[in-house]
Amino acid sequence: GRDGTVRLANRHAARLLGRRAEELVGRPLMEFVAGDPAPARAYVARCARSGEPLPGALTLATPAGPDLQRAHGAAIRDDDGGALVFLR
Repeated sequence: GRDGTVRLANRHAARLLGRRAEELVGRPLMEFVAGDPAPARAYVARCARSGEPLPGALTLATPAGPDLQRAHGAAIRDDDGGALVFLR
């Protein structure tokens, strides 16, 4: 969401984080980032301003410990015209 909450999550993301997809939805993305969230926030902010997928990485807090995951993120628009970030 525009406020940094997870709107959709797939099974792969849920499995990686050791949760069910439904447990991720509605929670802040930064809750799943390991360590200092500043680099992840900066990457997501860059993605929100881009119409093209931007390569990057997020260190996620997994049950096995911090796990650096490559990502591609880009801005998409919601029904109200607001920017959302689609991370893959």
